[in-house]
Amino acid sequence: MSGFLGNLPLTECMVQQKLLVYLQRRFPKHQKVAIRDFRSVGEGWETRIHGFTWDYTSNGEAVSQKMIIRMFPGRPGPRRAHREFQVIHTLNKLGYPVPKVHLVETEADPVGMPFILMDLIEGSTMDQLFRSGSPDQQSELLSLFSDLFLRLHRLAWQPFNFDEREIDPTDPYLYIDHTLSDIDNRIKHDNLKVLRPIHSWLQQRASQVSCEQLSFTHGDYHPNNILIDEAGAPYVIDWTAAHIADAREDLAWTLLLTQTFRSKELRGQILHAYETQRSDRVQQLEYFEVIAIFRRLADFLAVVGSDSASTGLRSDIVAIMGQHKRHYLNVYALLQERTNITLPAVEKIINGLSGEPAEE
Repeated sequence: MSGFLGNLPLTECMVQQKLLVYLQRRFPKHQKVAIRDFRSVGEGWETRIHGFTWDYTSNGEAVSQKMIIRMFPGRPGPRRAHREFQVIHTLNKLGYPVPKVHLVETEADPVGMPFILMDLIEGSTMDQLFRSGSPDQQSELLSLFSDLFLRLHRLAWQPFNFDEREIDPTDPYLYIDHTLSDIDNRIKHDNLKVLRPIHSWLQQRASQVSCEQLSFTHGDYHPNNILIDEAGAPYVIDWTAAHIADAREDLAWTLLLTQTFRSKELRGQILHAYETQRSDRVQQLEYFEVIAIFRRLADFLAVVGSDSASTGLRSDIVAIMGQHKRHYLNVYALLQERTNITLPAVEKIINGLSGEPAEE
């Protein structure tokens, strides 16, 4: 199931009712089980997210827990739910600031989609605080942003090797060889021959890029994926894309989103803060930005030409992409700037988006 029960859409009311039945069955010793204040608290490209308060009585004591149900649509949903639960649970054990996860269900039957239950963090996103903050507050937030980023990259990657893949950390070209192989497979699997020039550009320069140390990476690290609670404590969320890689891949993705959604100036500020925390310059960063550009364009083209069930994305993502037409034009322009590669077919598709270009 992908958000449908029979021929009926999976409505918020239906999710609440099914979740209540699930919790009553899952915790039979709890009494007076109830759900209140059930509401949407945002949607990721790959998830539906609802907040609620879970009331129950345990051993004669009344308990109220503020929770999130994070639901994963599409055929990849079970795998994504299970893996994100593993990631967040492991990060929590290692002391990295993430919300506490309570359970995962990989079957769609309980509420209509696989899901995770976790603590609800009340507060604001770092992006909201940054936009409304003074220059001094913005500087403090940039420092926190880079500190959390670097802390993640300095964690040992071994606890996150859930698939128990054979990884030789002494091979400096292992990461880039695997990455280029993944890109080649992605081009073949999703029929993205139009992006082959990017793969060729990366392949020609691969011998110049070695990975001295693998890291566990977030995969989509940006200020909207950091929550600051009412006490000022940060929590990093949305770990669907997390994986073991070169930390520069993670940084390059963040910089790509920053420059193409916001500004080149903010990109420079984030890079400066990261390098200051790191006490060293990041080498060969533009190469990893081209990898990030490939990923962004590949995701875009795959969604435009696919159904939401096969990609595991919400069905309205194409319309949302139209609202970010300017972003995709900026990504394409950055590709030209970094590589001198032109892809007329891609440019035509982007220009054909129905949405109006957003203001930068």
